[in-house]
Amino acid sequence: MRNNIIDIAKGIGIILVVAGHSMEWPKNFIYLFHMPLFFFLSGYCYNREYSNNIYSIKILFIKRIKSLYFPFIKYGLIFWALHNFFYKINIYSYPEVWSHNKMTYFYTYQDWIRSFVGIITFSRLEQLLNTFWFLPALFCTTILFAIIVLFLKNELIRCNVIFMLFFLCCNIGISENKFLRILTIVSLALISFYMGFLMRMYVKNIIYNKYIFLISLILLCANSLYGYINVSNFDFSSPGFYIVSSVSGIYFILYLSNNIKNSKCNKIFILLGKNTISIMALQYLAFKIVSAVIIFIYDMSWTYLSYPTLFYGTLWDIIYCIIGVIIPILISIISTILLNYVKRILKCFSI
Repeated sequence: MRNNIIDIAKGIGIILVVAGHSMEWPKNFIYLFHMPLFFFLSGYCYNREYSNNIYSIKILFIKRIKSLYFPFIKYGLIFWALHNFFYKINIYSYPEVWSHNKMTYFYTYQDWIRSFVGIITFSRLEQLLNTFWFLPALFCTTILFAIIVLFLKNELIRCNVIFMLFFLCCNIGISENKFLRILTIVSLALISFYMGFLMRMYVKNIIYNKYIFLISLILLCANSLYGYINVSNFDFSSPGFYIVSSVSGIYFILYLSNNIKNSKCNKIFILLGKNTISIMALQYLAFKIVSAVIIFIYDMSWTYLSYPTLFYGTLWDIIYCIIGVIIPILISIISTILLNYVKRILKCFSI
């Protein structure tokens, strides 16, 4: 599986993430596999050499600090600084709309400090960054997996330990205790991560078969009607249901990616795949543009801007999804151009 297939799969995956947050009808279908897909792709890209010794794990730790912790801090502090501004313009005005999130109030001095500490300790999310739970989850999953591979050389023992941890956490369930909450979600992520690792280690060529693809699609459609998966809440119909759904979804996306790689639109998906964190960070903010247009057209109260989306379950869902992908990409491209321009200017002055 070449790297462009990985990027294409990530591109499809991030579109599904945005669609899952903005569109009603495919939500159950998408949630069956979109997050397992990202953990699988991360596991596939995992370099076995990171588990050679403790020093290698230290190198991996530093790399993940740069690729996962720094983006968390960057976007976290930007949204932290804008918190009260967002509150004043009604984005954070309705606590009941975001009942799962406690940061719907106007920050006081103590709140600023508490929120700042939470961000730099990789443990607190601003409201519009609620999808960023994925970054610390992937960070912990990667480091834990590296330690498991380092100390457990036998593949069978390694497999048993990972699945035992998963089934143990299924009995624990989600908890308000932060440590247990992280452990349960990481145990779930480890399953998909390990699948990706095994795929790279032992499968030289993936068989892309249209009949297997159709079977995967049928399973996903059926499972979307009779079950559910929510990785961030460690909530799913059963352990077997999670495994079957995630495997089906991963194959489904890889098959599509393999077909897209030789098409004219492959560069679009590759671009999306290389900007997943930016899209993840800015999608909800981009949704506000669509909401503002709706409010203006229908002469609604601006307090409705606080809702994640408006007219959920209508054709507006599609517009939300499109804008939720396009705007973050444009911002990312413009930011990169400006940053490179500033670097060139500074380089000229340094000479």
